[in-house]
Amino acid sequence: MSTYVPIQAITLSSASASITFTGIPQTYNDLIIVGNTASSGDDQIPTVRVGNASIDSGSNYSNTVTGFIAGAGAISFRDSNATYMRFARIGTSNSQPLGSFILHFQNYFSNTINKTVLARTGNIDRSSAMSTGLWRSTSSINSIQIFEPSGGLLAPNSTFTLYGMGTGSPKAFGGTTVRSDGTYWYHAFTSSGVFEPVENLSNVDYLVVAGGGGTITVANQYYAGGGGGGGLRSTISPTGGGGSPESKLSLTANTPYTVTVGAGAPATASGRFGVQGSNSVFGSIISIGGGYGSTGPGATSGAGGNGGSGGGAGSNNGSPFITYSGGTGTAGQGYNGGQNETSDAYAAGAGGGAAGAGGNAGAGGAGKGGTGGAAALNSISGTATYYAGGGWGGRGFYGAATKGDDGTGYNQNLNTGMGGNATTASGQSGIVIVRYPV
Repeated sequence: MSTYVPIQAITLSSASASITFTGIPQTYNDLIIVGNTASSGDDQIPTVRVGNASIDSGSNYSNTVTGFIAGAGAISFRDSNATYMRFARIGTSNSQPLGSFILHFQNYFSNTINKTVLARTGNIDRSSAMSTGLWRSTSSINSIQIFEPSGGLLAPNSTFTLYGMGTGSPKAFGGTTVRSDGTYWYHAFTSSGVFEPVENLSNVDYLVVAGGGGTITVANQYYAGGGGGGGLRSTISPTGGGGSPESKLSLTANTPYTVTVGAGAPATASGRFGVQGSNSVFGSIISIGGGYGSTGPGATSGAGGNGGSGGGAGSNNGSPFITYSGGTGTAGQGYNGGQNETSDAYAAGAGGGAAGAGGNAGAGGAGKGGTGGAAALNSISGTATYYAGGGWGGRGFYGAATKGDDGTGYNQNLNTGMGGNATTASGQSGIVIVRYPV
């Protein structure tokens, strides 16, 4: 994998003797510096030193340069035991157009080999050259300095951008998408499969979100309790139900770990109860599907279903009016659903979410459906994404007669584990994401 990942960029607002990149992460295969510069002196630019804890200014460098310079013809030279790597000059006047260069540091993180640097340089009036530099050290490189050794200055508006290139091969098989940002490998499963490491892995993070609970399709958004969000378990905060992040995993090479992505519950066209969402699984980690919503009106209505987060209770018009509770969420995965209204306004409670309980009906006035339980904002994928919110509760027939509100972060995106509401009625499928260090 050879993606260029930007690490740091430097632009000179005024002339400077040098620039230095420090604290370079040791997570890539190679480093690339792309730049445009010139010098007020008359030496080879870019001139480079590198180092580990500090820049090495000793006689530990070698250089080989070949190229063509306008007015001078072909050039070729080599020197050893130098105090820096020097490459064919690309500009020696701050007033002329800046010359361009690319430096390629190979296997910079290795602790067993000397470090090679390949350079390509070009300038509008000095043509171009190919050069090779060598730092005779087995230390890894975490600092790079570009400077003008003859006392001149690097030109104003010079630019230098450092990139990491490549992160090697992933250390496991499996996943709908597999990618790296140079710090972690990410395996995202949007359908069931197997995760199998090719070497022992430690400090493995995961997010396991189950399918959201469903409810009943009811005309005009009446009566139906919201479906609960799928259970959410994660080593990255937040995990579901307000719990503490779970412990990272250590996984064994050549061992298949089952991954099941729970389906969202389908909408139910009739009856008093929806359908629970399906569980999601990663090895021994199981997240419980979201609880179903119930509906009314009618004396046969009942409580919302239990699950990762509980479903909301539907309305009831029995005599006396019966209050049904929302379903119970699973500890460390989600919250409870909301209860139905305790009057003849008939509004329904909302489904619970990974980050908050489902709202009770009537909280915003008689006939007002409950507000959906909040979704959890989790960044394990490298992008903050909301998961496992609860569906809002259906409106009552009297009073305010308005449906519930969406909870924080609630949406109907695929693979988010959201519970259904009285409009869509179906829950969303879950997701499994596995992350480990490069």
